[in-house]
Amino acid sequence: MKAVIGLGNPGGNYEFTRHNAGFWVLDKLVEELNCSWKEQNNCQIAKSSYRSDSLILIKPQTYMNRSGQAASGPIRFYKIDPGDIVVVHDELDLAPGRIQIKQGGSSGGHNGLNDLFSHLSSKAFTRIRVGIGHPRDYQPKEGPRNVEDWVLGKPGREDQLLLEEAVSKASEAALMCVSDEVEAVQSRFNKK
Repeated sequence: MKAVIGLGNPGGNYEFTRHNAGFWVLDKLVEELNCSWKEQNNCQIAKSSYRSDSLILIKPQTYMNRSGQAASGPIRFYKIDPGDIVVVHDELDLAPGRIQIKQGGSSGGHNGLNDLFSHLSSKAFTRIRVGIGHPRDYQPKEGPRNVEDWVLGKPGREDQLLLEEAVSKASEAALMCVSDEVEAVQSRFNKK
């Protein structure tokens, strides 16, 4: 069995914020795979298959900073190896519309990833980084924006259109990561 974990925050207040890019991708996958969400142990879970692989989609419902606490339950229950996990999350250091596939590495300060590293005792999973841009790259009218307000804010219309493209690319990349070699997926999606 393979797993795709999307990181985000539950609840209507956060649904359209940049930090929920991982959730957006998982919702797109549920639509494409024609499956549905079920509540289970602090997660929304959907089961499907892709090609010859059984697939579980996981959206932790414990808020971003405790993503690993929730996601580790189904990962352990189904005995999924870290190498068979794909994690989708927002990325400040990529422009909106860009995605990047990465295997292993540091969290770059992403608290959801830090919690996954801690609870899964591994960094060996594949990550799909969905660019949301960084506030330093924008010219705000009223001084600099802090990162927390940025990730918990809603993107403007132009960025939203770019993010919708990124969500489509990331959902395609997630399915490729499940069935293909990561290097092949990287060579396709990591281009500027």
